Amino acid sequence: MKYQRIRLIVLTFVIALSAAFGGSLAAYAEDISPDRAVQDQSPADFPAASVSPAPEEPAPYLHQEAFDSAYSLTGLFSQCTEHFSAGNWEILSASLTLRFSASQLADNTISDLTLSLNGQNFYSARIFPDTGTKQELTVTLPAEAIRQGSNDLVIEASVRTRDSSPCVDDVSKANWMELSKESSFAISYFPRASSDTLAAYYAQFTAIDALENRQSAVVIGSDPDDVELSAAAAVLAGISGQSQMFYENIAFRTIPDEQTLFSEKYGIFISRYDSLFPVVKDRLTLEQRQAAEQSAIITLVQNDAGAVVLLITGNSGDALLNAARLLGNASYMAQLQTAFRPVSAEEDVRSPKSEPQQYLRLTDESGSYVKGPFRQSASFFIQYPANRRLSYSSQISLAIRYAENLDFDRSLVTVYMNENPVGSKKLTREKAQGDTLLLDIPSDLKISGNFTVRVSFDLEMKDLWCAVNQSETPWAWISNESMLKLSSTEIDTLFFENYPSPFMKDGSFNHVVVVMPDKPVSADYEAFRKIMLTFGQSLKDNTGSLCVAHMSEPGDLKQANIISIGRFSENKFAQQVNDALFFRFSADGKTLLSNEKMLIDPNYGTSLGTVQLLDSPYSEDKRALMPVTGASDEAMLRAADYIGSSENLWKIYGDGFVADAKQVFAYRFKPEDNTDRPPVLDQLAARGDVKRLLLATALVLFLLAVAAASLLVKYRKKGNYEG
Repeated sequence: MKYQRIRLIVLTFVIALSAAFGGSLAAYAEDISPDRAVQDQSPADFPAASVSPAPEEPAPYLHQEAFDSAYSLTGLFSQCTEHFSAGNWEILSASLTLRFSASQLADNTISDLTLSLNGQNFYSARIFPDTGTKQELTVTLPAEAIRQGSNDLVIEASVRTRDSSPCVDDVSKANWMELSKESSFAISYFPRASSDTLAAYYAQFTAIDALENRQSAVVIGSDPDDVELSAAAAVLAGISGQSQMFYENIAFRTIPDEQTLFSEKYGIFISRYDSLFPVVKDRLTLEQRQAAEQSAIITLVQNDAGAVVLLITGNSGDALLNAARLLGNASYMAQLQTAFRPVSAEEDVRSPKSEPQQYLRLTDESGSYVKGPFRQSASFFIQYPANRRLSYSSQISLAIRYAENLDFDRSLVTVYMNENPVGSKKLTREKAQGDTLLLDIPSDLKISGNFTVRVSFDLEMKDLWCAVNQSETPWAWISNESMLKLSSTEIDTLFFENYPSPFMKDGSFNHVVVVMPDKPVSADYEAFRKIMLTFGQSLKDNTGSLCVAHMSEPGDLKQANIISIGRFSENKFAQQVNDALFFRFSADGKTLLSNEKMLIDPNYGTSLGTVQLLDSPYSEDKRALMPVTGASDEAMLRAADYIGSSENLWKIYGDGFVADAKQVFAYRFKPEDNTDRPPVLDQLAARGDVKRLLLATALVLFLLAVAAASLLVKYRKKGNYEG
C-alpha cells in the first residue's frame, strides 16, 4: 500500500505537469500507471529526436565591375580616374584588383602609386619593373568611403627611372605604366531596399543588385495581342533607361498560367483584365477590380508565399498603354508611395518633352579641379541626341583659374573633342585668377550623338627638379561658368552611324511600328527584347509614338518607321522588299545571295543574319524600313545582337550588314550625299557674327530711312512756306 500510494502521488504530479505543458507528458504518465507493466527497452526502440535545421542565413551578394577602359600613364607624375557604382547596400567588404605592367627601367625604390577613393587616400605601394607578365595587386577598399551611386577612384603614379635629375624622367618615354581593362572592383553586400510601394518596387526592379543577379523580368501571357505587346515595348524601353547598369539583363517572358508568375524576385506582369489569370483576379480588392474593368491599374500583388509582382492590367486598351507609358516617367514613379494606382485613358502621364539644349554647362556646380605638374586632364561626357550633328557656330567657352607660380613660357591649356584637338591657349600670369578661352568647334569633326570633351593643362614649373614633392602645386580650376554652345542640324540619312535615328528623334520614339510574326516564337521575343532595351538607353522622355503589330494586320504605315522582326519565311515585310534588299534571299528563302560587296557561299549564307536600312515603300515621306531577319531563327538572332546591344553598336556602319556566329560584315550601299548638310542660308543664319552684322546693317538702314524721311518732311514744309 505504501508503494502504491507513492506511485499514485507520482502519477498525480505527472498529470499536473502534462496539463501545464500541453499534454506532452501524458504518454509518459500512462506508461507508469499501475495498470501498465513496465518493460525494459533498448535505446534502439526509441525514435531519434528530430532536430529542426537552423534557418539558413541569406548569402551576401557580390557586385563585380571591370574598368571602363585601359589607361596609359606616362611621365614623372600622372594619374587617372576610374568610376564604379554602388547601390543602397549594407557593405560587408570591398576590394580593388589592379592588373598592370610598368617600365622595365622603373626603379622600385623611388617609383610608387597612391590610391584615393572619393577624395580619401587609403593605399600606397611601390611599383616594380615589368617582368614580361602583368602584375596583380589586390587592395581592400575602405567601405565607409563608398557612397550610393557613382564612386571615383583616383590612381596617381610616379614612375622614376633614375634617382637623380627627376625632370629628365618627364621628357623620357621610358617611364610608363599600363593599367589593364581587366582591373576590377568587387563588393560584398546585403541590399537594404524594400519593395512595399510602387516607387520602391520600381526603383528596386532596375537596381544594380537585381539586374546583376538577373532577378527582374517583364512578363506577358502566352498569346498576347497588339495592345499587350505595345505595352510591353513601352515598359521595356521606358524602364531600361532607368537602369544604372546591366540593363541587358532585364528578361522578357511569356507564361501560360499563373504557376510561374511569381518565379521572379521582381516581375512586371502585363495583361488585359479580361484575360487575367483568375487566381490573380481573386487577389485584387473590389476597388482595384472596378478600376481595372473601367480603365487600367498599376498595383502590387502578393501570393501566399510573400512573393510580389507589379501588375499592369485593364479593359481599356488606351488606358493600359497609358499605364505602361507611365513607367517611362521615372520622376513621377518615384512619387508613388502607395501599392495601387488607377490610370485612365484621358490623363496625361507624359514626362516633359526632351528638346536638344543649345547651351550646356561643361562641369557640375562644383567645377573641376586638377593638380600636379606637367600634363593634367579633366574629361566630360556630353549626352546628345543621335539624330543631330554639331554644325557651324558651335562653340566652347572655357572659364579657368590656375596657379601663379607656373613657367608661363611653357604652360598652356588644350581642348579636345572626341580626342581631336580643337584649340589651345597660352597661360599668362596676368590672367591667372580669371582667364577665358572661346573656341569655335570645327564642323569638319562631324560630331553627332554623345561625345567627350577633354581639357588638358600643361602645368610647367621652373626649376622643378628642386621641388619635385610639391604635387599640390601647380593647380588649375575649370569653373562651372564654362559652357558649350551647341548648334546642330538633324541627320536624316539612313546609316547605322546615326542609329537609333530615324527610329528615335531628340530622345523620343519617332513613329515606330514594330511588326512581329503572327505566331511569334522565343527567338522573335528575344530579338524584340534586345532592341527595345537598347532603344531605352537613348530614350529621354515617354512622349513619342511606339506600337507593335502582327504581320497580317500592321495597320496604317504611311507615317511609320518600321522594324520587322522574324526569320525570312515568317517575315512578310522582308519577303515583299526582297528585290530591294542589299543582301537578298534565294527564291526558297533558305540562304543569302552574293552581291557586289560580298561573295557568299550558299551553305554559309544559311548561317547569316542581316539587318538593313531601307527607304520605306509604304510611305511617301522619308521613313525607314529595317528588316531584322535571317534564314533561321538562330541566324536572325545573330544580327539582332548588333542592334540590340549598346556595346555592339559601334561595330556596325553603313546601311546593311550580315553577321555569323563570330563576326559582323558591314557595308555602305547607298551613296553618301550632303542631305545632312544644312542649306547655305541656314548655315549663315546659325552664325552669331552674321546675325550681328545683319542687325547692325538693319539698324543703319533704319537710321538712314528716318533721316531721309525727316529731310523730306523738312524741305516739303519749307517749299510750302515759301510758296
